[in-house]
Amino acid sequence: MRTRTSLLIPALLAACGSAPDQPGSGPVITEYTARGKEGDRLTGPMGGPGSSWPDGAPDFAAAYPGAYVQQQIAANEAGRLGATISFDTKDAPEAVIKAFRDRAAKAGLGTVAVQNRDGVWQIDASDDPSGRMLSVVAKPADGRTIVTLQYRGADI
Repeated sequence: MRTRTSLLIPALLAACGSAPDQPGSGPVITEYTARGKEGDRLTGPMGGPGSSWPDGAPDFAAAYPGAYVQQQIAANEAGRLGATISFDTKDAPEAVIKAFRDRAAKAGLGTVAVQNRDGVWQIDASDDPSGRMLSVVAKPADGRTIVTLQYRGADI
């Protein structure tokens, strides 16, 4: 079940399309319903630039201070919430990764990997018994940091 969600959410996020980064132009929020690979029903909101952080995010994936959401899509698959969020921030990639590494540790997620490859930082953390997962990639771009965060929370 985990693989289907982690593969489908980014595909749906890409389907949102991109809108110009115009703060104040207002977010576009759309509700969607899709079928997973094995016919399970996925529902949730997806939004473009300026949209809010998905409701119900666990503490380890709560909104990053000063984040400007570029795109987000949340999913509820069989009572398990998850989301993929793209945002940017003025903070350095290392600071973003440290913040999420600290949150993951506080939530009891085991850190699977933290790496830096050519200035692109990534953390992957999970807790197999509960199914919770966090993956964050942060890369510098034009004096800002572009971040893609994906999480899956515990069953609700």
